Amino acid sequence: MPELNGRVHMDFHTDPPVLNVDDVQIDDAGDYRCRVDYRMNRTKHFLIHLNVSEKILQNNKK
Repeated sequence: MPELNGRVHMDFHTDPPVLNVDDVQIDDAGDYRCRVDYRMNRTKHFLIHLNVSEKILQNNKK
């Protein structure tokens, strides 16, 4: 699993909130798990698969 410290942050000003990843690397591709804890409802779990296109990464470096 890639090191994400310092490259991710939650944006709670959107609805729904989103997780932003800065400086995406090809090694960031893979499966990620998300857990949402509610005060009055059951906890929800999500599995998200992130695809990273090397072509897009190259275009962003120009």
